[in-house]
Amino acid sequence: MSQFDLREWLRAAAAAGELQYIGGADAVLEIGAASELNYRRSHPRALLFDEIAGYRPGRRVLTSSLSSPAPRSAGSSAG
Repeated sequence: MSQFDLREWLRAAAAAGELQYIGGADAVLEIGAASELNYRRSHPRALLFDEIAGYRPGRRVLTSSLSSPAPRSAGSSAG
């Protein structure tokens, strides 16, 4: 059984142009709104929020990871 590696998935998604980095978002007001707008796109990307206001550096939030088709094959056997 292979293990799912999120870092590998993020690299594959970025290489495929399926990952969008967003820095400095507000956790209360902006992450949910940006994710909702992203879902309404004809081709939503995975969104990786970093440098979230009010949180320690290194705390990140990933949304729309299942909406982005290209990187699903990279480590898709979660187990």
